[in-house]
Formats: sequence, structure tokens, C-alpha cells
Amino acid sequence: MNSLKKLSIAVVEDYPIQRKELELLLELEGFEVFGVDSGQALNLLLARVYIDLVVLDLNLPDEDGLSIAARLRKAYPEIRIIMLTGRVRGVDKVEGYDAGADIYMTKPQRRPEFLAAIRSLTRRMVNEKDRPSSLWRLLPQELTITSPQGDVIPLSHRQVELLKQ
Repeated sequence: MNSLKKLSIAVVEDYPIQRKELELLLELEGFEVFGVDSGQALNLLLARVYIDLVVLDLNLPDEDGLSIAARLRKAYPEIRIIMLTGRVRGVDKVEGYDAGADIYMTKPQRRPEFLAAIRSLTRRMVNEKDRPSSLWRLLPQELTITSPQGDVIPLSHRQVELLKQ
């Protein structure tokens, strides 16, 4: 990853010890990592930071990880989602993929497999960035929007707030 843009990963896990372990593991691999404990905290993070990949627990307070994944998939189709959960039944996995997961992994995760899954998604993300996009990309923290042709358009705070609605 040294020659590539440092990818940003959000870890959504409500157990602080597990979240910190994942954050440390990913930071040691060279990723920019942000840990949050709920869907609401993830919303606040996404309003200020561009996230490439989300590691998402399913059993969260207030909003279930499945609904968070479905919402992310609609609002941020380019974001990658790894569900990391204790739910092991086949029906749970199907629901996870249907909600928008790129990869569904069960806890306790094996570190080599977990990191291999992230590297696999990272390779695909890099390849996708080489292709022209047909989507506009809003970067609220930078106060810009990028056209499908790559034109960067500066925005005011008010314009960003209107586009986010």
C-alpha cells in the first residue's frame, strides 16, 4: 500500500475492547482508522470524513447493522462493507449480503483471513478508481463535489447541507 492513497476504514463496534483491537490491527497495516460505536456515530463521522471501507458489527445499540448496511449501500454505493458479527446462521449471512455486505465474517475472526479480506477489497477498490465513474461524489469535509468527469466544484457549507438532505 505504500504507493497508494492511504485507505480510510471505519470500525463500527459497540464493545470498546474489540473496537480498539481492530483499530490497532488496521493501523499497524497502514490504514487510516476511525472507530465508532453506533450507526449515529457513523453518520457523524461520514459527514466529516471520506470513508473507503466499513467494518460493521450487526448487534449495535439503536440501529441494527443490517439497516446501517442497507442505508450505506444506497447513500454511498462505492463504500465497501465487511460485516463482522457473532451471527453465524446461514440465514444471517444471506440477510447480510442482501443488505449490502461485500464480505460477511463471523467472530472471532482469524486475523490472517480478516486482513486478506481487506486486501482483496482494497485491490478491487484501487481498480475501480481507475475506471471512469458515472456518479457525482460529495466530499462534505472538503466542501467539494466531483463530477463523473473528475471536475471538482467548490461548495459553500449551506450547499453541502442541502445536498446531504
